[in-house]
Amino acid sequence: MTPAANAALVELVVAGDQAGWIDFVDRYERLVWHIVRSSGAPPADSEDVVQVTFMRLFEALARLDDPARLTSFVAGVARNTSLESSRRRRREPAPTELVESHTHTEEPAD
Repeated sequence: MTPAANAALVELVVAGDQAGWIDFVDRYERLVWHIVRSSGAPPADSEDVVQVTFMRLFEALARLDDPARLTSFVAGVARNTSLESSRRRRREPAPTELVESHTHTEEPAD
């Protein structure tokens, strides 16, 4: 995609053009999925990470200075979102740990 085409697409998305957004998602969805999955995100979490990535892209596109770097920009946001998700998963206890920590067994009274 040429820098002029990138600039036009970014303009459409920033202006709130629905067709522009659909084109943007169609164009970059495969790249974002690849980055998210290669980061080691479990399949169950991958869809959420991809959605968060596109939400962040939507909010950040207005700050893109150089449309020629659009693909790098998308990849960077996807990488950062994936890393943040990975860090969060490591900090959160596994569901079985939560169950075990909240299970209280009382000793039978004699």
